[in-house]
Amino acid sequence: MDWFSKTLVSPNARTYRYWDKRLVGSILRVDRGSSNAPEGAVIILHACAHNPTGIDPSPRTVGHVLESPAHGSRIVDLVLKDEQLFKEWCECIKVMSSRIIEMRQGLRERLEKLNTPGQWNHITEQIGMFFFHGTHTEMCQFLLKEKHVYLLKNGRISMCGVTPSNLDYLAESINEAVNKFKK
Repeated sequence: MDWFSKTLVSPNARTYRYWDKRLVGSILRVDRGSSNAPEGAVIILHACAHNPTGIDPSPRTVGHVLESPAHGSRIVDLVLKDEQLFKEWCECIKVMSSRIIEMRQGLRERLEKLNTPGQWNHITEQIGMFFFHGTHTEMCQFLLKEKHVYLLKNGRISMCGVTPSNLDYLAESINEAVNKFKK
């Protein structure tokens, strides 16, 4: 379950481990035995562009059939049946996704050009609105407080906030943080 919606579903919601920072770009199979999830527990994962990792989990990876809620299906049905709405939706998706892809490519290229330690291919392998780099809390605090790069303490950055005018600054800030805190 993602970081935000778990508290909306139930105040008793718990988080189970399925992410391995050593395998950036991968989601481990959710395993009831290793996660201590009780029998009958409901495990909710995003079917695509997983929040916060940006990964598209495969059915093999998560080991569950993922279904969308009924109200979302009705909206999709309405848009798909109306030729004008469908055309508008396709244009909006193309503009939005193209911009995010360009920002991901630009960030990766800049980090690699700066010789930032580590592997950065996961930036362009992840999809969706968020970039998850899985850095440690200390590095994230540096980026937040010293560089004013706004991200969660687990390293999740909204790609919607990355623009051509701040792309160099973001890459330089991440590079500085990685070099400052490399082990």
